[in-house]
Amino acid sequence: MRLSSTNMQARKMLFAAILSICASSLKKISIYNEEMIVAL
Repeated sequence: MRLSSTNMQARKMLFAAILSICASSLKKISIYNEEMIVAL
């Protein structure tokens, strides 16, 4: 099964977007945890 180059490009962009969203949310969670530890 052969995929078109545009389809591959779209998949790469989607994958990159998901990765960046996950990274930013993980960063927020770690910052939140640090604030909670400091508050305790």
